[in-house]
Amino acid sequence: YNPAAEAIFGWSSAEVVGQNVKMLMPSALANHHDHYLQRHEHGQMNAQPPLRNKISEVLGQHKNGALIPLRLALSQAESRGQRMYVGVLTDLSAQKKTERQLHIAATVFDHCYEGVIVLDANRRVVDINPAFARMAELSRHSARNKDFEALFQGEDSDATIATMWTDVGRSGHWQGRWKMRHNDCQQEVSITAVRDEQRRLHHYIAICYQPIKQEQASVI
Repeated sequence: YNPAAEAIFGWSSAEVVGQNVKMLMPSALANHHDHYLQRHEHGQMNAQPPLRNKISEVLGQHKNGALIPLRLALSQAESRGQRMYVGVLTDLSAQKKTERQLHIAATVFDHCYEGVIVLDANRRVVDINPAFARMAELSRHSARNKDFEALFQGEDSDATIATMWTDVGRSGHWQGRWKMRHNDCQQEVSITAVRDEQRRLHHYIAICYQPIKQEQASVI
């Protein structure tokens, strides 16, 4: 039970060594541990191959009760006629948090009402969401690698386009109205520059939606 294990579980080596490994598991899994071990020992007595770096994802339990997602590499060894098990654990908490965030972002991308366009640093389409695919009457596949200006037309042609990209480069954002090139339908469009930790530009995100029309009330 090394210092890294102490950091993962919160228990000191002195508190753990000599205790049943089930103290590091949530109760729902700990209840199955003895059965799993007995089944494995029975297999060993019937000449089944020994465990060699068996990889699985498991849940551990911190001293404070928090659950910890872990990758477990489990092997067995023999020492002085006694079978031993060695578990190498990797804390997956940060990875799982990132995966959850990516899943949420993907869900928003796929299901939001507004059209979303992802552009690379050369202002070519990397991806569009289903909402924009409907607006532009394009498939995601056919939209890829198109220039952004192939989708919209500015009110004032090249001057508007140049001004827009200048504003995005200067302030990181631009918002205005452009017409869809294929049907002249006007859209509210906002474009944001995405930069890395060194402030290097790597993508643009464009959001667009049709402006809400104000209905005029008639008086009789």
